[in-house]
Amino acid sequence: MNDDEFTNYVNDLSIDDQLSDYELNILLSKANNDERLRDKLKQYEHQTRKSYEVLPEWRNVIKLISFAKMWTRNNVFYYDSEGNGNIFYPQTIISQELNGYNVSDPSQW
Repeated sequence: MNDDEFTNYVNDLSIDDQLSDYELNILLSKANNDERLRDKLKQYEHQTRKSYEVLPEWRNVIKLISFAKMWTRNNVFYYDSEGNGNIFYPQTIISQELNGYNVSDPSQW
């Protein structure tokens, strides 16, 4: 593929085109010296690989993780309904909240 064909190929990429991570990395390395083509490929990568970041579920998970990180530093204790003291384990709570969620990588379809 010569430079003109490569430029046309990158410019014609759409979300419907299913590139594997390997193929995308090859294109990014070939476009190394052309900032405009790299930007186009990075935009494609964001739209196809990171679109989950705008979902409300993802934002909720990020919020839970940030709270959990804060709590683990402070050793949060709580009392159950019987008055017994317990240590809060955020990994257990996160696992319970995420139970049933399946994460898939669209590039591997």
